[in-house]
Amino acid sequence: MTTDYIIPASTVCILTLEGKVLLLEKNGLWGLPGGKLGKDETYIDAAVRELYEETGISAFPRWLSNWRFELDNFAGKTYSVTSFGLLTVEPFKVRLSSEHTDYIWVTPETALSTLPLMGPMTKSYLEELQCFNSDNSEN
Repeated sequence: MTTDYIIPASTVCILTLEGKVLLLEKNGLWGLPGGKLGKDETYIDAAVRELYEETGISAFPRWLSNWRFELDNFAGKTYSVTSFGLLTVEPFKVRLSSEHTDYIWVTPETALSTLPLMGPMTKSYLEELQCFNSDNSEN
């Protein structure tokens, strides 16, 4: 797939010390909080804004990685996503935006085996977190 325009976006992965991650449901699919950058907005500014708009959580996450990926389920558009991470002792209280229907704090293993996921990036993150959780449980 080739496109002339790459859409910049940010996501936030919130992980509890118990190894649970926050996922939001939209149109029957589960994914990380996040979205497209606004005009003249930085990736971190978009991550902070999207996190607050979608969950009511006011926090400043740290940089994790830069991913460029193609999503077939988004009308052939190419997104360049910078992802941020936030580690918390326990789950935050979530206030959903009108664009989401539900949220869940779930282990990556359970999410991968039971939830319909939004796009390949969500699956990739959960697989990475699954490895991270298993590595840390051995220590």
